[in-house]
Amino acid sequence: MANLIKQQVTWTGTSVTGGGISTFYFDGAVAGSTAKLTTFFTAISSGMPSGITWHIPNTGDLIDVATGSITGTWTDGTPGTVTGAGSSLFAAGVGCRIVWNTAGIRGGRRVRGTTFVVPIMAASYQTDRSIDNGVVAAVQSAASTLGTSGTNPLVIYSRPTTAHPVGPQQTVTGATVPDQVSWLRSRRT
Repeated sequence: MANLIKQQVTWTGTSVTGGGISTFYFDGAVAGSTAKLTTFFTAISSGMPSGITWHIPNTGDLIDVATGSITGTWTDGTPGTVTGAGSSLFAAGVGCRIVWNTAGIRGGRRVRGTTFVVPIMAASYQTDRSIDNGVVAAVQSAASTLGTSGTNPLVIYSRPTTAHPVGPQQTVTGATVPDQVSWLRSRRT
């Protein structure tokens, strides 16, 4: 059965309360996901507080698509580290989010994924409490590139269930960054 690369980027630093993880899945065991994620986080770093550091691993679990079980490990080049390049002022727990779009339908609903980008620097907000157009455009551009580039595409993965035994992975076809503040109530590790 096909395998997925599971890649967990850890968030650390003074602007990150309690630490955090962003999980990404890539189709197949082809190298390149570490460089893609390093490029993505570098592209959005100018709108992020200087107190954030993202650690992009160069190894992780291979997941069996059919069962959700770990089947082995993968290794890819050199680990990446990216630091926020904006000011140190930020509003804790709020920022923006990326909606990962797919062409898939599962259980009568469109398959989508979400990545929260929280916090963003205080200067990234407009007076009407929306997110600055430049920040939205930068995150949108970086997300669109990450979502649709390369030979091992980004996918949205759901474990198979009795009700939905097939179609657990869907290839990302694009990304949307809503121009509205998103709240992060907790970071699960």
